[in-house]
Amino acid sequence: MLNEPVNINGGLYAMPADSGPMAYFYDKDVFDKAGISEPPATWDEFYEDAKKIRATGSYITSDSGDAGLFNAMMWAMGGHAYKLNDDKLTINITKDKGAQRFMDLWQKMRDEDLIDVHTKTWTDDWMKSLGDGSIASLISGAWMANNLLQGVPQATGKFRVALLPTIDGTPINGEYGGSGLAIAKKIPDGKLDAAKKFVEYVTTNDEGIDARVSNGSFPATTKTLNQKDFLAKTTLRNTDGSDNEFFGGQKYNEVFSQAAKDVAGKWEFLPFEPYTRSVYNDNMGLFFSGKTDLKTAAAKWQIALRNYAADQGFSIVSR
Repeated sequence: MLNEPVNINGGLYAMPADSGPMAYFYDKDVFDKAGISEPPATWDEFYEDAKKIRATGSYITSDSGDAGLFNAMMWAMGGHAYKLNDDKLTINITKDKGAQRFMDLWQKMRDEDLIDVHTKTWTDDWMKSLGDGSIASLISGAWMANNLLQGVPQATGKFRVALLPTIDGTPINGEYGGSGLAIAKKIPDGKLDAAKKFVEYVTTNDEGIDARVSNGSFPATTKTLNQKDFLAKTTLRNTDGSDNEFFGGQKYNEVFSQAAKDVAGKWEFLPFEPYTRSVYNDNMGLFFSGKTDLKTAAAKWQIALRNYAADQGFSIVSR
């Protein structure tokens, strides 16, 4: 079971229910039009492909300010900017090697107009752009498959999935999303046993897991990730229960399962992740609007996070 994100100081505080190994979703028609026969295997190839796709009038991808994507990309590029040890908290985005790699790439692509920084994720305009090829690919968690089917049905048969590009071809990946179930410390009398049974059913029972996976969730159990039927799937499920070959008959779960195996360990989220994301665009928005560079914006975000952590009683460690 993939339980790293729900471990704090060596203790398991929730049971993983879904996971989100990062994958690369791309519009094969746009790539073909740009003369690209294979998805990028490295970030250098991704940059070069971006220039070819931009020459066709499309963008290779979009990002108008997504804290979840920033953290996931930092993770996938070998970073580890956050660390909690009892009450001692490290927040070091500005010196983290993974963050530096991501920011160098994103700055270069922003400077050369190779990423769409205006279209907001999850809006109708974003879905429309994915559907008509204006945005040719996206970096997201494996759970994105069913969201594409529901949000961009006009792209059926055009999209494919691939492993996320890497630094030098050596397998490495991060997670973008996922979920877990925990039981509150204060629970009404007589409800604890029922809560335990529900968590167990959803996270460890084959029937409970299959019910979630069949409705679009991506599994957090290695057993499911290795099942033959799961790996052999070539269709997604429409809302009416019918099958849909959204990815053109590709065995997409083979890619997602490998992506899960490539996830690097030892990643930690901040213990106040909702706040982390809520102030992201207050600081990083300056980069996306073209008013400052990404590293300067990230330094401001880091200050905001450290100040908040100190206010919450954490001892800030610099490294």
